[in-house]
Amino acid sequence: MPSFLQRHSQNAVAAALISSVVAIVIGLISIGLTIHYNKISQDRQARLEQVARFDQSTQQIIDASQSFVAAINDNNKGLDPAKIKIRTIIASEINESSNISRFFDRSAKEKADEYQSSLEEFNDIAQKTSSVTDMRPWAESFDRVLTNKATLSRQLYTELGIKT
Repeated sequence: MPSFLQRHSQNAVAAALISSVVAIVIGLISIGLTIHYNKISQDRQARLEQVARFDQSTQQIIDASQSFVAAINDNNKGLDPAKIKIRTIIASEINESSNISRFFDRSAKEKADEYQSSLEEFNDIAQKTSSVTDMRPWAESFDRVLTNKATLSRQLYTELGIKT
């Protein structure tokens, strides 16, 4: 009987040690996965907030454009400050779209490039516009800016898994 207990107690100790090692390994893997997925979630949230700020900045373009149109309609009173405001906002938009598109796939980068091209065109036309008769190209360019920005924003939200 003593040999039976001795032989089986050694097996029980070995089984306990093996199960303890397995539990520790599983615990470490679980901690590692939790940290990994938490980081992914935080990165996604930060990108989502950045995209939302980018999307909301459309209002700045609209406000600057309203000031520009008002200056044109008021016989160019305040036109130079309106042009400076447009130029400043466009520079900011180009910078922001470059920064934001770095974190997304090639499709988003292509849409960002299209948006930046439309911004550059819009700025060039705005800087040359000085009368009501010159407003048609300006309006068409303004429409392209808003359309390309909306397309880029949709692409960015889609890549984050948000349906728009």
